[in-house]
Amino acid sequence: MTKENRDFVLLGIKYESAKIAGVSDAALERIAGQLREEVGEEWATDPMVVRGRDAVRREHGLDTLGAVSGNAGKKPSSSRSRWRIFRRRS
Repeated sequence: MTKENRDFVLLGIKYESAKIAGVSDAALERIAGQLREEVGEEWATDPMVVRGRDAVRREHGLDTLGAVSGNAGKKPSSSRSRWRIFRRRS
């Protein structure tokens, strides 16, 4: 991952964290302006920005945006996980 990609992921994290925290519209618009300046007008669909935003959403138990990440946020069902842990080995 390049430095630019990491920066875009971090900006996505910053934006989604502020949005979930309920910061003022003016503060959220300042972050969006920073995203437009650094990523471009299509920042909302940039794969690295979406990756950062989805990471925050998963941490808060929210559905992911899904535009880019696909099934990356899905966890195996708990019953399947337990089956793997407790199955007998021959």
